Amino acid sequence: MAYDDNRVDSADVKETHDLIASDKVEGTKVYDPNGDHIGSIERILVDEGARVSKGQPLVELDRTDYELQRREAEARLHQLEADLTRKRALLAEGILAPAAVEPLQANVVAARVAHDSALRDIGHSTLQAPFDGVIARRLVEPDMVVAIGSPVLELQDDQHIEVSVD
Repeated sequence: MAYDDNRVDSADVKETHDLIASDKVEGTKVYDPNGDHIGSIERILVDEGARVSKGQPLVELDRTDYELQRREAEARLHQLEADLTRKRALLAEGILAPAAVEPLQANVVAARVAHDSALRDIGHSTLQAPFDGVIARRLVEPDMVVAIGSPVLELQDDQHIEVSVD
């Protein structure tokens, strides 16, 4: 791996263009985009040493819980929207007061938020590479449960490697 020796004082460095040995090379841990609850690992799509591109899928999480949440939120939303349509018709006929419809409108908004949140979770169930690099290490295996903030892979940005030697 070549490095740029123009960034350091030449009196401190013996000139060379190849990195021969290193005590420590730091990698970058890959998290889900928002640091939210992750879940159970379904499939790992890359092997150690594989070169990956920014945005490339790396790990698929189990979507079962997210899909169930989406279906539940969708059913609740449809039910509330139908109730709201009926109550608006009764309001138009003068049978109901506006105060009877307002709480239902708020519930419809809350149901839309729950539905959108479930869709967001489904979208985040595939972890993607945040930058081009090389998979330095796999830290999980399929069927493992991972917690919030747990590293899944170490991804090295091999364009900018930091080397520490003691």
